[in-house]
Amino acid sequence: MEDKYIKGVAISKIDSEITKIIEQVDARGLGGNPMVIGIQNEDGVVYRKIITYGLGSYLDLVQSIARLGLIDLYKDDLNPHKYDSLFVHP
Repeated sequence: MEDKYIKGVAISKIDSEITKIIEQVDARGLGGNPMVIGIQNEDGVVYRKIITYGLGSYLDLVQSIARLGLIDLYKDDLNPHKYDSLFVHP
């Protein structure tokens, strides 16, 4: 899994919870095709980009992040975008 912060962009207040989820999912990763996840801060700016490899890791990650209360704008969208999932604050 690759996890990058966008330089100069404020970090979300729940970032430490997201980090814990990433660490748990990364430990179970099995590999596969890359899936890209963007996470916006409270100001609506993407501050973190995560690339996970394999559908299992991707699904574990997005389901766990959604349980934090963030909304995936592309949850039901099958059209290609820059991100496979884009999480925003409600």
